Amino acid sequence: MKNIYAFALLILFTVLSGVATAAPVIKVRAGIHDRYNRMVFDWAQPVKYTMQQKDGLVSIQFNTQASANFRDVTSVSPPFIRDLNQSSTPQGLAVSFRIPDNARVQAFWSGNKVAFDVLLMTKEAPKFGGGNTENQTTAAPKAENSSGPQENVKPVDQVVADTAAQTSPATPVTTEPAAGAEPQVNAVSASGPPEPAKVPNGFSKLQTLADALENKPSETFLRQPNRTQESETTNTMTVSTDGTVIRLKPNKLSRLAAFQRAGKLWLVVDQEQKDLTPKVEGALASSLTNVKRITLTKATAFVFDFDKDDTVFSIRREGPQWNVWLNPKEKALLPPEIPLNITQDKGKEPRVVLYAGEQPAVISIKDTTLGDRLWVVPMRAPEGRIIQPRKTAIYSMLPTLIGAAIVPTDDQLRVGTLNDLVVLSAGEGQKVLLSNEKDRKYGKGEAKLTKAFRLDVALKESKNKNFTAQRQEIEKKLTESADDVAKSNNLLDMARLYLQNGFGNEAGGLLLIAKKQLPAIESKIEFRALRGMAAAMSGNRDQVEKDLTGDDIHSLPEAKLWVGYARSRDNDWQSARAAFADSGDAEKSFPTILQNRLILAKAETALEADDIISSQAELKKISDMTGMLPVEKAAHDYIRAMTYSAINKKEEALDIYRDVANGSDQLYRAKAELSLVNQLVDSKELKLEDAIERLERLRFTWRGDRLEIDILRQLGQYYIDNKQYFEGLTLWRQAASLSKNADDTDLITQRMQDVFHELYVKGGADKLPPLQALSLFDRFRELTPTGADGNVALCTLADRLASVDLLDQADPLMEEQVLKQSSGEEAAVLGSKLAGWRLLNRNAVGALKILDQSETTETISDTLSERRLLLRARALADTGKTDDALLLLKDNQSNEGLSLKADINWRQSRWSESILALQMLASNYRNQGQNKLDGPIPGLVMKMAIALSLDDNKKGLELLTAEYGEFMAKTKRAQAFDLITKQSRGGSLADLETLKGQVDEVELFQQFLKNFGT
Repeated sequence: MKNIYAFALLILFTVLSGVATAAPVIKVRAGIHDRYNRMVFDWAQPVKYTMQQKDGLVSIQFNTQASANFRDVTSVSPPFIRDLNQSSTPQGLAVSFRIPDNARVQAFWSGNKVAFDVLLMTKEAPKFGGGNTENQTTAAPKAENSSGPQENVKPVDQVVADTAAQTSPATPVTTEPAAGAEPQVNAVSASGPPEPAKVPNGFSKLQTLADALENKPSETFLRQPNRTQESETTNTMTVSTDGTVIRLKPNKLSRLAAFQRAGKLWLVVDQEQKDLTPKVEGALASSLTNVKRITLTKATAFVFDFDKDDTVFSIRREGPQWNVWLNPKEKALLPPEIPLNITQDKGKEPRVVLYAGEQPAVISIKDTTLGDRLWVVPMRAPEGRIIQPRKTAIYSMLPTLIGAAIVPTDDQLRVGTLNDLVVLSAGEGQKVLLSNEKDRKYGKGEAKLTKAFRLDVALKESKNKNFTAQRQEIEKKLTESADDVAKSNNLLDMARLYLQNGFGNEAGGLLLIAKKQLPAIESKIEFRALRGMAAAMSGNRDQVEKDLTGDDIHSLPEAKLWVGYARSRDNDWQSARAAFADSGDAEKSFPTILQNRLILAKAETALEADDIISSQAELKKISDMTGMLPVEKAAHDYIRAMTYSAINKKEEALDIYRDVANGSDQLYRAKAELSLVNQLVDSKELKLEDAIERLERLRFTWRGDRLEIDILRQLGQYYIDNKQYFEGLTLWRQAASLSKNADDTDLITQRMQDVFHELYVKGGADKLPPLQALSLFDRFRELTPTGADGNVALCTLADRLASVDLLDQADPLMEEQVLKQSSGEEAAVLGSKLAGWRLLNRNAVGALKILDQSETTETISDTLSERRLLLRARALADTGKTDDALLLLKDNQSNEGLSLKADINWRQSRWSESILALQMLASNYRNQGQNKLDGPIPGLVMKMAIALSLDDNKKGLELLTAEYGEFMAKTKRAQAFDLITKQSRGGSLADLETLKGQVDEVELFQQFLKNFGT
């Protein structure tokens, strides 16, 4: 009975243990996006869940037991998710967290993953309250920053006023250091610990992407950029990119500010860490060796000497480590524009408010180069950066890579923080925070420069009439022009009228006439602005870059907008994306007919960057499609098809692609056909041969711009995939030659080099016929890699050719390696191999020459030294220097040496010397255990028998028969051996000449040459 109870307890313990260990650990990852945060639970199988959201608290109950690993979430610290908690209930895993009051949670499945998106549903800054949490599925602790009812919160102006009274003025408190020391700075928050925010009256609403997320597809359908890959070991995002990188790894998660100023690159983190040191790697590392460290209270800054204004930057974070990439090979990744608002309550002065993320800090740093002081606001990547610089009477706001940098120019400027905001305000009675009403409206300095892009024309009689009437009025003015200046100005007005209505080519012609009429007009910014817009509409990118990237115009958002448009028309998506990012919403200042074109270009550019949300947001700006031109309708449909394709709605995408490909617009007909073919190939609905045929037709229907390059690149890839390397590489070479973009050319060239590497370094060319492999190599020899890989490529091809006896073709490849690419022992090895090939190819003189050229003073192995001696001896013998050859072999008793001695003497009919070498060689083989009936000894015995017969040495034949007769009788050569040795028993020598032809004619040393040459 005890045993039964014990067995039952053991069973129960095993079951309970199984239950305890059955609960899996679920990996949870998080992502921070512009206006939403995402948390994804990665289950091993589908599970059910319920979710409740009330008063800012979200409770999720899964029906499966598990433990959630929140390591990735905590390392990212999503700003819209707080107080993340988990517990185990009888139903399964329970999770709770707090979200902003103006947010909601949207959940969706992606395979076995379930994602929860925290979306801001208003255009206000995120605000956390502390409302009633009754009737929640899972209780959660109150938010750390909860401080009571919303109505008790002070408005911004009162907080700033209170702070001004306390700090007088509310600027960062700075303790000046002793002479020669770096400043020690305390960044002071205007309102102390953050409180629940209340947006005061007059705040402009923050732009949100919530509308664009409406009807958003599941995450499984979203195309993810190729530039990142998840590391299972570190739970962080590891970025694989090329370029120069500055790495900063603080002890814990930090915020960063990065910007350029006066030939310096500033990096500022909000942590004081004396052992924090930047690590610089890459091509530009030598330009970043001069760096100054500034240690502050609760902050550290590094200032690099770096004056390259054309550098492309990319900011990435891996856990606590910041990576600042310069000229990355992959797409640049920078935050979007910081939400900035101008607010002005009744009777109060305007204030500038920046959304800076949870609990922001303002750091005061002295710029010792320019002698002024900076207020720096570090941020996490999602909060953003300053794209459009701003300048007013009392401060300047610098363009940044991440974060904000403010240069105060008046003591009246004050700065403070409130919840997630940084607030700039002026002193009492100072109406100088913003320079003019337009700044106050748009938050931009130097707004008057945008007049260069105005398209309105001062007309009287035909002000409200149609295009024809307006044109006729300007034509009348032209005929009445009193001088060249007046005529040129009227021509500019005519160009504006044409541009208003979308006629870029006509406007460009009018501007050309105006320039001929008055050459000095080209120096005017408004002329270049108009010509740049006209060039963008007509597809003349070179003129756009010339007119709109000058020092006096390039920073204007309208200039950025049209530069981005021109680049997008040239399919230069990466640089178009960068320009559009700096343009803001500048398209709003242009007529509807132009807005549609610009918005469509921005939407397509966003899609090419895998930014589906931004693309959808742009398309939503087009409220009326009825007035679209055919090209705009085709563009709109093409972008819709791309979106469907990106979210895995393949059938819907294919239907639209087919319609556009059969449409009237030639540009998007070509684009749609290219996309259609690609999608059909990806889904295995179209064979490579058929895809090649369709793109071959397409390449001749659209010529002369970036689209042609894209077609050539894709067609080349299909040829490569189809093992037609010659055709594929030829097309890629053509695409590289057509491209005017250095980055594109580099990418194409790199791909060509990769294919060449796969063929000739990794052995892919072994599957090609040898002569085809050689022809391909010669045609694209410039792709041969340098260094060790280049040596491997040449040697591999040469070996392949030699293996099929194409020694004449292999010889020059190997000679190049010996003479140009190698030295020392490597040259000696390769030279020996080539000497062996030349001996096989009956080129003994060439063999001696390459042996001499590959001699080295370095110490080489005994084996290599002996082989080179044997090769030289054979080459000397083949050139008639028999005695010199035998002298080299005098003391050589190796198998190869004895074989060569036997061969040399045999050819000279020196039978005794040849027999002696053969006898010693057979003895070596016996001692080495190679005495099998089908081994090397029977052949040697036959050669000795023939040599003895030719030397008329009957006694020798008798001794040979006595020693080997019984052994030879068991071999396949028994009859031949018996016939040869008859001479010693009175046989006829006439039969000997007949049998001589039956003995292997290949010399003994020949096999050594072949083996050594492989």
